[in-house]
Amino acid sequence: MRLLLPVFITLLSLIACDNKGNFDTLLSSDIVDFIQKEYKGSTICKAEYDENGLYEVEINHNRILKEVYFDTDDNWVYTTWDVRVSDLSVAVREAVLEKYPGCRIDDVDAVERIDKSYYKIELDKGELEKTVYITPVED
Repeated sequence: MRLLLPVFITLLSLIACDNKGNFDTLLSSDIVDFIQKEYKGSTICKAEYDENGLYEVEINHNRILKEVYFDTDDNWVYTTWDVRVSDLSVAVREAVLEKYPGCRIDDVDAVERIDKSYYKIELDKGELEKTVYITPVED
């Protein structure tokens, strides 16, 4: 039964989503209230359980697609979204490339948690791949 629940919720979300991406009837009021408060003006695009049992709610916030994660008690866990390498501050780019010379920044995600925010940066150097985490700094 537990394995069928994510499938059922995904099917319901597809059925319940109108052309405005309105998931309010599927999500708990706690989740909807959190999203409305923290991400004002956002639109909920998709909601499903992820492979770790967290509830993933995809939103469009200021033209940025973000994934907002909640635990089974509807508590916010973290939010993540893609960041273009060109949007990283010069200080962050320089710090990463100085510490990992010869590497190329392949992918960047911003991550917000209750206690900290950071970038998850994937680096490539030939066949080698490395993931590093760095706290944002201002230019």
